[in-house]
Amino acid sequence: GKYNKNKTYLHDKEYARALDTIVKACVDILLTDTKGKILLGKRIIKPYNDWWYIGGRMKTGESIEDTARRHIKNDTSLEISSERLIFISSNTLIWDERLQEPSKNGTCDINTVMTVKLTDEEVSNLKYSKKEYSEFKLWEREQILNGTFHQALKDSVLSIIMNEKLEK
Repeated sequence: GKYNKNKTYLHDKEYARALDTIVKACVDILLTDTKGKILLGKRIIKPYNDWWYIGGRMKTGESIEDTARRHIKNDTSLEISSERLIFISSNTLIWDERLQEPSKNGTCDINTVMTVKLTDEEVSNLKYSKKEYSEFKLWEREQILNGTFHQALKDSVLSIIMNEKLEK
């Protein structure tokens, strides 16, 4: 159907109450370079202050692809066409804390994970959002799989590997 966009805005107190009662949808993206390395951002805001996907919350009325493109643009300054996005996996995430008070109430997400292979030129033009990240770094897949990364990241890397094998 057709969604009629509106300008509804939830103030912090209302949004916190919503987070206590709903699971929010997120779209996260694993950007890879031409050699298969995976770009992660070091997040500086809750719910997870560590190496993580590029991406975030889905807005009402957006498609998964629109959300992915918006977050790639906001988080890296790159504009990516929807045709380049490839579905990888979906995860349920339960967090101990959140940004909104009461922060100890935590939050729950369902994330759809997409991937995009970047050109060398796109990698050299990456600019991370200083509102959400302290840095970006390209990681070897094995570093993620064998490191102390969140299990959702490891599962997504394994899904990329399986997708590549299926394509062959």
